[in-house]
Amino acid sequence: MHNLVPTRTRRLLLAASTAVAAVLAVPALASAACPATPTAKVFSKWGDTNDYSLLSGASFESGTGGWTVSNGSVVSGNEPWKVGGAGHAKSLSLKAGGKATSPWFCLGYEHPTFRFFAKRSSTSWGGLSYSVRWLDQFGNTVLTPLGYQDGNNYGTWNPTPQLPLATSLPLWQAGQTLKAQLIIEAQPNGTGFQLDDVYIDPYVRG
Repeated sequence: MHNLVPTRTRRLLLAASTAVAAVLAVPALASAACPATPTAKVFSKWGDTNDYSLLSGASFESGTGGWTVSNGSVVSGNEPWKVGGAGHAKSLSLKAGGKATSPWFCLGYEHPTFRFFAKRSSTSWGGLSYSVRWLDQFGNTVLTPLGYQDGNNYGTWNPTPQLPLATSLPLWQAGQTLKAQLIIEAQPNGTGFQLDDVYIDPYVRG
């Protein structure tokens, strides 16, 4: 008995079914928006007028504030612009190989990037790497590398450029959210760093 479906048609049907299967395989994310948090234009001095929201405990004024820190501690010395408050006087010091992991937070499509302040602790070589840990719909932990900042840019206190965040994750439209942690690490065998004021950009888009 002859096959009544032309070869070209069979191929198109196969391609369509494969595409549908691929869509269904994408992890479903939460549809509720992240809770509103206070925002400010903290990087306007550097030409960035976006609104930013401070990550929980990320001013380090009251200790690590829910952050998990290895080979590091809160020390005296704030970024000099004191964007978080005129009375701020502390920052997080990471030695070479040190790591700071934020508390879990809600990350949405509307949070494409983040920024923070950093200063190299010595003249030796090294840098900072940063990544995001997040949970898929099955509760599996996924670690996504986000980038690296060379220590040569941070001989004195400086803000980082806008660094990728939601743009590196499966967040494609408004309302999609997931649970995430930021991880910032000082490269082993290099210089240490001071970190301060980690902000998510931006909560609200005009």
